[in-house]
Amino acid sequence: MLKLSSPQLLRLRQQYLNLLAIIMLLSNVAGLLLIAINNSQIGTSEPSGLIAVFISMGMSLVWLWLLRGNRVEIAAFGLLLTLLGGYLALTYDVVPIAGTLILITAALFLRRPLFFTVVALIFLRLLFDLNAALAAPGGDIPLVTVLLQIMTFAIIAAVARTITNSLLSSAESANRIAVAISTATNTGRLIGQYNDAQDMMNFAINTIREKYGFYHVQVFLLNESGDQAELRASTGDVGYQLLSRRHQLTVGSQSVVGQAVLRGVPVLVANTEDEVVFFRNELLPNTHAEFTIPLKDRSKVIGALDIQSTVPFSFTDVDRQALEVIAEALSTSLRDRRLGAEQSVLSAENQRLAKEVTTLQRDNDRLNREVTQGQWSEYLTEHTELTGITLQGDEMVPEAQWTPNLAQARRGGAAVTTSDVIAVPVVLRGEVIGAIEVDPGRATPTETVEIAQAVAQRLAVSLESARLYEETRQSAYQEQQINEIAARFGTTGTIDELLRIALVEVGATLGAKGGAIRLGRVQNGAVES
Repeated sequence: MLKLSSPQLLRLRQQYLNLLAIIMLLSNVAGLLLIAINNSQIGTSEPSGLIAVFISMGMSLVWLWLLRGNRVEIAAFGLLLTLLGGYLALTYDVVPIAGTLILITAALFLRRPLFFTVVALIFLRLLFDLNAALAAPGGDIPLVTVLLQIMTFAIIAAVARTITNSLLSSAESANRIAVAISTATNTGRLIGQYNDAQDMMNFAINTIREKYGFYHVQVFLLNESGDQAELRASTGDVGYQLLSRRHQLTVGSQSVVGQAVLRGVPVLVANTEDEVVFFRNELLPNTHAEFTIPLKDRSKVIGALDIQSTVPFSFTDVDRQALEVIAEALSTSLRDRRLGAEQSVLSAENQRLAKEVTTLQRDNDRLNREVTQGQWSEYLTEHTELTGITLQGDEMVPEAQWTPNLAQARRGGAAVTTSDVIAVPVVLRGEVIGAIEVDPGRATPTETVEIAQAVAQRLAVSLESARLYEETRQSAYQEQQINEIAARFGTTGTIDELLRIALVEVGATLGAKGGAIRLGRVQNGAVES
């Protein structure tokens, strides 16, 4: 039986068989009625005719039952045998109808040898009728009619078989296209599920080789300079050898890969014996056709998918279309992996920079605290009269003694709340330089803490501004004194007088009670003049 893989043709074939079985069943019912009418007219019965009709009806019901169970091939063969048996036993009057149905059914369901066997049986019956017509001219079987039937059946057989072959070819072509595109689509979808680029390329080439039966499949990627296509994935033992020796092809060379990556379009060598653009690899001696598709990252060529076949002209339009779908999916997945890798590198670099910034910020904060601590320690050491004040009634009293709450706020750097007082630290650039203690009065502890902390923040800034102002003013005063001393130097021209002026002025400026100046070098405890 013919194997039809197109779903549409399978349905049409089954519908045809259902119709044929029903026609046969109705014909048998009509035959029973004719036999009954004939028997009633002549008053006799023919058991053999009734038996034949009942057998034919039973067989028709069996074929219908098989068709309902999707046993199409068995039902088709049975129907054809039933028709053929009836045809050989029928009278001349119904031979044309039965013969036509047999020829059409045989053309639709039988392979060529069986089809021609059925045609031979049909024509044997026609030859039998022709012999009868020749033996008895003017008898029941007209000679002209038999000759017309022979010609008609010959035309029907030829046309039926031609149409069937055309339908089969179209169905197989459509099915092949559907399978190829479906395979390509599924392969492309599965390619995108791989996270590793090497695993993805290996899967793509092995799937193409397995599903389409090609000789060799490989993937090339361009190097950084873009002048060489380097082999990255290759099928079979030959592929392993090529990868081991770091096989590569020059972009623009007379190889199919070199031309495909140069032009940026697919390049087909249908027959390697007739093409100039072909590089014969000694490890792939059986290559007789080659098809290479460039892999692109948007408009930029990044590599090539190369497929080789042992059969010339084996790359059909369907094959090329399916392979280009796979190549597109592979290109997209490679681009996604590249972008993912770049994003990972960028993310790692951002994290590194963030850590460096955090470290620098932490070091800067530490240095600020150390500088602030040193500056204020020095300032308070020089100004012991400014270490603190206490409000007693309406009077401000200088006091350096730390209460327990003030000390706790100073050491802990956080607010301290008790039933009587609230203490908050005075913080400047992360360094605690003092503390404030207040009686909440009528305010709630929460309100008191918020107000005290706000005041402490502003006080810290103002204290730093005041210290810097004093430091600037002191620096300006010292600079003025130095300039005045230098001006005195210009009023004398002797060394002794200069030494005297320098010692007197420095002592007066610093409030020193004594001093000394020496000139020359000290060597072994003695003075060199």
